Amino acid sequence: MAEEIEFENRMSETDALLWHVEQDPLLRSTIMTVWVMDHLPPRDELHDRIELAARMLPRMRQRVVTSSFSVAPPRWDEDPDFDLDYHVRWVRAPGSGTMRDLLDVAQPMAMQSFDKARPLWEMAVIEGLEDGRAGIVLKLHHALSDGVGLVRMTASLIDNDRQQLTLDDVPPPPPGHTMNMAERVLDALGHQRRRQLDITRRTWNAVSEGIGSATRHPVEAARDVTDAIASVGRLLAPQAEPSSPLMKERSLRLHL
Repeated sequence: MAEEIEFENRMSETDALLWHVEQDPLLRSTIMTVWVMDHLPPRDELHDRIELAARMLPRMRQRVVTSSFSVAPPRWDEDPDFDLDYHVRWVRAPGSGTMRDLLDVAQPMAMQSFDKARPLWEMAVIEGLEDGRAGIVLKLHHALSDGVGLVRMTASLIDNDRQQLTLDDVPPPPPGHTMNMAERVLDALGHQRRRQLDITRRTWNAVSEGIGSATRHPVEAARDVTDAIASVGRLLAPQAEPSSPLMKERSLRLHL
């Protein structure tokens, strides 16, 4: 099984940005992977494997909780109504079960948004592919995990040896606690206090190193400052159109 992954209770600033920009549907941030297997896995065995992964990876059982009065990024809280059968669905492939048919099932999944009242992932097991094969389509929100995290999460579904963990080897997840408004405010203020202290520490270290470097190499330091000012200017300049050609013709239509 995959090594234990550490999870924070709050989104990072980057993840929070990915979460909030989805107010524009064109900026949805979805990761999807498609697996092709040589045979259909037994339903009960796969269900237990995913249940085991959900116990070991808390993010699979957590939903995003935001507050318009919060001064901190959104929290990851245990979903009190977590239902594995909602997230894992069994679907029969259309047509003769070709790769094209498999992608036709995955295509609308990639275009749909997540139910934000639930954990931000879903899986479809595709039966009836040609030659007795089967497919698994796994979809998750980028705020839940980056590409590396996706690899580690999916690794929890794969056995590399015969000594397999079972549900009996892992305790059930602890019951989640839903914060009231006062607890959320205090938690957000504590998060912001820790964040400001960390920013102050890193800023002081950077300034100290910068002063030392400027003293030793004044010409290079002046060039770096000039480059930084130019970069900030480019960042703040009005953009008439997207900088990347990949962003110029975005739409809610997607073809795999």
